[in-house]
This record gives sequence, C-alpha cells and structure tokens, in this order.
Amino acid sequence: MKKLLFFCFLFIKASVWGWWDSAHMAVAEIAQDHLNERTKKEVHALLSVLPFDDDMVSCASWADEIADNGLTGFSRHGIFYPYDPNNTLSQKDKLMIVQFLGSDNGIIGAEKCIRVLKDPNAPKWQKSVMLRLLIHYIGDLHMPLHCASLYNENFPQGDFGGCRFILKNSPICKKHLHGLWDSCMGYIPRPMSSPLNDIDRQFIHQFAQDIYANSFSDENIYQFNPSVWAEESYNIAISHAYKGIRPNEEIPKEYLEKNHKIAFQRIYIAGRRLSLLLEDLFSSNGDY
Repeated sequence: MKKLLFFCFLFIKASVWGWWDSAHMAVAEIAQDHLNERTKKEVHALLSVLPFDDDMVSCASWADEIADNGLTGFSRHGIFYPYDPNNTLSQKDKLMIVQFLGSDNGIIGAEKCIRVLKDPNAPKWQKSVMLRLLIHYIGDLHMPLHCASLYNENFPQGDFGGCRFILKNSPICKKHLHGLWDSCMGYIPRPMSSPLNDIDRQFIHQFAQDIYANSFSDENIYQFNPSVWAEESYNIAISHAYKGIRPNEEIPKEYLEKNHKIAFQRIYIAGRRLSLLLEDLFSSNGDY
C-alpha cells in the first residue's frame, strides 16, 4: 500500500494535468459569452489587478502554467477516485486511497476559490488569483479522466487517469487515454501560443461555435457543487472513457465519434456553470 500511495503522490506532484489549454479556453469563452456586461467588466477589473493576462480566455490555463513552473502542485486539478471493476484493491486499500486524495484535491481547491471570492475582507490580489484558479479548476473537474483512475490486472497501481493507458492509433502526439480526452478525441491540434495570437484566438472562438452547434441542453447546468461535478465526471469515465477500449490496442472509430460529443458536452456544461457562478459571485446580492 505504501508503494501505491507513493505512485499517487508522484503523479499528483509531477504529471501534466488538464484539458489541453484550448479546452480550458473554450470553457472560459463559453462562460464569457453568457455573462452580462456588468459582470464582464467586474471580472476583467479583478483579473487586471495582477500583471498577467487579464481576459478570461487567456488566463484559463494560468493554473497549469504556474504548476509547470513549480510555483504550485497539481493536486487541486482534479481527484482520482479509484475505479476498480474487478476488485483488484482490498477495501482497506480503497479507503486509504480515498483518504489520501481527500487531503487535497480539485473539490477543495474550487471551494476555497469560491470562499475567497465571496469574502468582502479578502484583498483584491488574492481574489484575482482565486478567480484565475477557479476558471481552471471548474474545467478540470468536468474532465472525466481528472476524476477517475482505473485499477485492474493491467494497472494494479492505477492508470493515473488514463496516463498509463497506452493506445496504438491515437490521433495525437500523447499516445495515452488521458491525452486523447484532453484533446477532445483529437479535435485540438496543438497547444496555443502565449500570449494568444489572432490565429489562436480565432481557433478558440471556432471551438466554442463548434460546441454550440451541438445544441446541448441547459437542463443540467444549475448545479454549483464541486463534489457533484467530480461525481458526474467519475460516472462518465466509467460509462464512456473506459468503455469499449483496451490498452495497447487500436481505438475503435465508434469510440472517437461517440466520445467526441461527450467531451464537447462536458466543456459546454463547465462553461455554462462557470457563467452562472460568476454572475452570482459578482452580483450585489449573490448568496453563493
């Protein structure tokens, strides 16, 4: 078990998490599209407190950038609930993993961001940091493979959210399941420029338009509990990300077609929930 926890710790501290930056920016673009003008101005003013990118889209991947530079860890970019369909783990091991993950995770991170943004006594610079992190964490908690890790005979110590689940014919450079979902089944061609140039801004805009073209329902967006977001993602990982695919084998065409839309839907829901949360946080009488 100590070895198992060591691998979990190593992954949290050293791995590259996240939807790719484009997906995080698409979440922010969708949220921004649905904000009223007053909230847009207040969000921009708060982001402008710090000398970094001061628009929602550009700053959406800031949390990954500072983690890559060693300024923070990656533990708050998700939560790896164990998925153990064949009972590879003992109940004691499962409990220890859940307790380990519960000490610091994306749910805790998102909840802290919200608390600080609601605190009238918090300094502006701190709120500016927390707003940037919240924009990112919401995206992460809606990515299925940020919230599950497969344990079975192939992965007795877990597949680290699909990062050890190697694929034969992946359409992207990162030949693992996590990367496939990060890229929305190969939709995202490459990382964005920093700062964003006009071509990349146009790509993010078109990305959001392609998501809108699916006409996803708003029925399920009125849920502001980070624990629920993570549970949804875990369930999608079980029902979609890990279903119909095997490690070291070719990816079925139908898998890509079906899950491309699922990935788009998660980005849409994340963006809409972010917009509703920001409207509430920045309203004069918000109670969230």
